[in-house]
Amino acid sequence: MGRIWVLALALAGCTAIDVATVNKLNQLDPIEADPADFEIIAHLPKGLELVPESARLKIEASNGSDSLVEKYLLDQVAENGRYSLSLTDEDVERMRELQTEARAWEEQSPDDTKGSLGVDVGVCLRDDGPDLQEPVSIDISVGSFGVLPLLHPIPAELYLQELKSAGQPVGPCLF
Repeated sequence: MGRIWVLALALAGCTAIDVATVNKLNQLDPIEADPADFEIIAHLPKGLELVPESARLKIEASNGSDSLVEKYLLDQVAENGRYSLSLTDEDVERMRELQTEARAWEEQSPDDTKGSLGVDVGVCLRDDGPDLQEPVSIDISVGSFGVLPLLHPIPAELYLQELKSAGQPVGPCLF
């Protein structure tokens, strides 16, 4: 099966992506990986927050003529600028059902079956926003790989500039 990991985690165009982590993730098959093992950990400075209920995991599978696409709202647990994002128990089961269907396609047509997995979140500015020199970083935990750096620590100013350059400007928190 084609293995494609898309980690859009508000990182489009970001220059601080850890290439070694991306290479490791590309060794995983999104149709085989256990969804209960997925966790994204965002480290944000005070004044930069994740928008509630904005984190989504999207899995896609195709075999040429047929395709499956599912999006799952990720649970967000926030504590002192650390945001842990993971699937609910119910969505773990839903995703496993999709993976079972995609595996059947792969058995029938291994060269035509492809899968991808992506994560997207929204960020916003609280009050006066972050100290622009404070770091932003993101880690990912998937199964046996443990916790890996996905976005190396970069100043909030650079992170916000890169989001703006990628067409994802960050506005004030409205909650």
